[in-house]
Amino acid sequence: MSENDVIVRFNDKFYKPEAIDFALRDFSNVCRFEKIPDGIRLIPIEKEALPLLGYEFYNYVLGQMKNQ
Repeated sequence: MSENDVIVRFNDKFYKPEAIDFALRDFSNVCRFEKIPDGIRLIPIEKEALPLLGYEFYNYVLGQMKNQ
């Protein structure tokens, strides 16, 4: 794990898996991802760390749920 990686964890009783998958596809130009036992590791493509990447990802998933 790199210092730039971000781990996000979702409560499966609240977050819809299809919204998470949609967000992963949309974020593919910003980061790669790896599913891990307790969440998802977001790996920024750019060398610079994106300090708010995890929070933006959570917000994006929430927005997708609202739009469905």
